[in-house]
Amino acid sequence: MHSGEEQSELLYETEALLNNQTPDSGLPKYGTQQIPNAAAAQLAPGFAPALILPIPFLAAVGVAATAATTVFAYAFLLCKDPTKCRSHEQTAYATTVAAASLIGNISALAILGPMEKLVAKHRKSGLVLWLIFRSMSVVVLAFGVSIRSIIVAVSGRVFQGLASDNMLHFALNTIYVQTPDARQLGKLIGASLALYMVGISVSPAIASFLPDFSASFAMALIVFLMAFLYLVFGIQTAGTKDPKTSVTAEAGMPESDSSLMKRMRSILQTISSPLSLFAARPILSFSGFSLFFYTSAQSYLFPAMMVDTSIRFGFDGAQNGYMISLAHAMASVMVDQTEAFLLRIKVET
Repeated sequence: MHSGEEQSELLYETEALLNNQTPDSGLPKYGTQQIPNAAAAQLAPGFAPALILPIPFLAAVGVAATAATTVFAYAFLLCKDPTKCRSHEQTAYATTVAAASLIGNISALAILGPMEKLVAKHRKSGLVLWLIFRSMSVVVLAFGVSIRSIIVAVSGRVFQGLASDNMLHFALNTIYVQTPDARQLGKLIGASLALYMVGISVSPAIASFLPDFSASFAMALIVFLMAFLYLVFGIQTAGTKDPKTSVTAEAGMPESDSSLMKRMRSILQTISSPLSLFAARPILSFSGFSLFFYTSAQSYLFPAMMVDTSIRFGFDGAQNGYMISLAHAMASVMVDQTEAFLLRIKVET
C-alpha cells in the first residue's frame, strides 16, 4: 500500500512514462487531493476507472481456463496416448512446450513499445487489443487441435505472447491512472489484482469439470466475448488529442521518404522504446534485469510442472487444472496476508 504522497508520485511517474517523458524532467508535482494530470482531463462524462474492474476478473477466468488444457493439447497432438507418452514422445512433448513458451516470451517483448504508443492515443484501446489477441490465441490453438497440427497449435503462442498477463496489467493501469484522486489509485490497483487472482484461482478448477479438454477453449472464448462487449459498449472513455502523446512512427522523417530501411528503423525504434527509461535512469536497470530474469523463469515454471506431472503421473488437463488452481489460491492468500502484515507494520510505526 502507498501513502498519499507516494501515490501522487506513482501517478506522476506513470503519466510521465505514458507521455514519453522522464519522470524527473522538471514537471510540476501536486498534492494528494485533486491532481490535474493529462489522463484525468481525458475522462469521458460519467466515466469512473472503477468501471473497468470486472475486466481483470473476466480476463483472468478466460486466461486460466486454458492454462492446463493448452499444455495437454500438445500432448494430445504429439503422443498416441496423451496420459502415457512414450520415451521419444516425451522428448518431443517437453521440447514443444519449451519452444512454445519461448515464442510467447519473444512476442511479449515485441509488443510493449507499440502498445505504449497505442494507449497514449486512447486508453481503452490497449484492453480491446489485448482481448482480441488473447481470443485469437485460443482460436488458433483450437484450430490446430481440430486439424491435428502441432505447428498450427504452437503458432497460437504468438498471439498469447502479444496478450500476456503483464500486458493486461499495463493496459489496466493506464486506465486506473485516469482517476483524479490519487488516494484512489492504490485501491483501484489493489482491487484489480485481487479480482485477477480470484479469477485465475477458480477458473482452472471450473474448466476441469467440462466434458472434454477442448471445451475449455469454448469457455475461454465466451468469457473473452463477454469482456469485449462490456468494454466496448458498456464503458466510454475519451481519447487523447495531444500531439505530444501521439508520437507517430515516422516522426522526424520527410513524408516523401518511404524507404524500406527507414521504415524498418522506425519499427525497431518503436519496439525498443521501453528501453529509453533505462537510458534516462540507469539505476533502474538492476531492477529491470531482476524482473526480466524472474519473469522468464516463472513463465517456464508452470508448463514444466505440467509436463512433469503428465509424464510422471499421467495427469490430464483436468488434474493439472486442479494443481494450478491450488497454486494460484495459495499465491492469493500469500499476497493478501503479506499486504495485511505490511499494513500492520506501517500502522505500528
